[in-house]
Amino acid sequence: GSSASWSTGVVAAALALVGMSASLVLTGRTMRRERIPSTPILIATAAAIVGLFVIPFLGLFVGFAVGLFGAEYYRRRDLAAAARSSLQAMKAMGWGMLIECGCAILAFGVFGLGVLIHFVG
Repeated sequence: GSSASWSTGVVAAALALVGMSASLVLTGRTMRRERIPSTPILIATAAAIVGLFVIPFLGLFVGFAVGLFGAEYYRRRDLAAAARSSLQAMKAMGWGMLIECGCAILAFGVFGLGVLIHFVG
């Protein structure tokens, strides 16, 4: 109930929300710009799950990339356009995940600092 615990909790929650929002906004904006509907992303997610069982650990990433490219190629019927849009989508999702992970690490650090201040101070 101290002010340190409440303020660090609010800051940590705000960092977590910023991370999640940045990931969604960045990825969504790129998907709209590249005119990628949600269906190729769903196909890529299903391919990632299959890839996880076929190739342990790396199959998740390989399956997602192959599934996204395959769905985009089927939709566009142009190899260069499918490769470009798939690469842009994967870059946007990668940046979003990196931002989200960074904000989660910062939120965890702020929370840990708050716990330390609360119990030591």
